[in-house]
Amino acid sequence: MTYKIDTALQQAFMDGAFGLPIAYENRDYNPLPGTPYAALYVIPNQPSVNTLGDGGQDLITGIMQVDLNYPVGSGTGVAKQMATTIRDYFKAGTVFTFSGQDVFIVSSGRGIGGDVDSFYRLSNTIFWQARVTRP
Repeated sequence: MTYKIDTALQQAFMDGAFGLPIAYENRDYNPLPGTPYAALYVIPNQPSVNTLGDGGQDLITGIMQVDLNYPVGSGTGVAKQMATTIRDYFKAGTVFTFSGQDVFIVSSGRGIGGDVDSFYRLSNTIFWQARVTRP
């Protein structure tokens, strides 16, 4: 069921039309020098019991980390503007759904930037939660 959470969040990012190529976990991606891109990581926490009994629900919380990668030496303005655009799109209270699975956005914001592998990386962290019915 958690693949539906991953898909809901990844699809939401694609639907946001941020205009950046996307690198996904465990998929080949070779960044083009001088071309910005985003790398997505959906990181769930251990589920906790939300309701008991047959057909009960688990509460799963976690983050989606969006690493914005811009060419080193191009300044921080464009990267920080994109981080703000993403934060505004994934605002608290927004719900994204895939195949009947709702994912609720709890908060979103950016962290500190730094140079990584010839790119200036600025990370957005999107906190989410979902209730998943146990089989």
